[in-house]
Amino acid sequence: KLKFCRILVEIGSKIAIEPTPGIADDIIRPGILGPIYSVMLRQSGLLAIQASCVEIKGEAVGFIGNSGWGKSTLAKAFYNQGYPLLTDDVMAIQVNEANEKHPITFPAYPYVKLLPDAAASLGYDFEKLNVINSGLLKRHNSLTERFAQNPLPIKRIYALEKIAAPRHEVQGLSSQDALVELVRHTRVTNLLTTPEFTSAHLHQCTQLLKKVPLYRLRRQKGLAAIPDLIKLIEDDVAKSNHVLSYT
Repeated sequence: KLKFCRILVEIGSKIAIEPTPGIADDIIRPGILGPIYSVMLRQSGLLAIQASCVEIKGEAVGFIGNSGWGKSTLAKAFYNQGYPLLTDDVMAIQVNEANEKHPITFPAYPYVKLLPDAAASLGYDFEKLNVINSGLLKRHNSLTERFAQNPLPIKRIYALEKIAAPRHEVQGLSSQDALVELVRHTRVTNLLTTPEFTSAHLHQCTQLLKKVPLYRLRRQKGLAAIPDLIKLIEDDVAKSNHVLSYT
């Protein structure tokens, strides 16, 4: 249930919406494309995490973090360097435990949400970006030129920190800490609370981390430091030049 409508998500395949009379579609839409979409994904057996994701040399690299922590800005910065976008905000993952194939993620929507300062730092006129709705400061930046069209194997996941660090740094995590990060950034855990969903969620997270490394990404403060951050991530991803396969 959202503030301005009633929504039923049925068996991971159907969304029924009953809007409050007089409520504009653009008020409801962000909730549908965020938490409600995530409920449908999880009902379908996928893991849905709060992450942006880009393609680097045919593999997916994700960035998890809460709203306002810089996921979209980082994804857009990678896009500006020629890397295709897969998703912004909701990263759907198929763990593929039964046949032991590598976990994959799927393309979502060809846009990212940017705040005014992030848009300016990336060379965009914020006033020309698409308005989401009058109640949100962020706006949509449509990205159709380099948008990934196919599911990709997941190479790495980085957990962003909210607090600025003295320098950019990639830190390894213990198995327990990596699991904590993945669990706390899974979408709609407050909406799907039955024992079956809780058990399946923990199992999916555990199985994913057996095949996909998750690191903590510490970052310097300021948008001017993003180019150096991109170089750090490029170098870290290149450390393992083994190309993953999920076919």
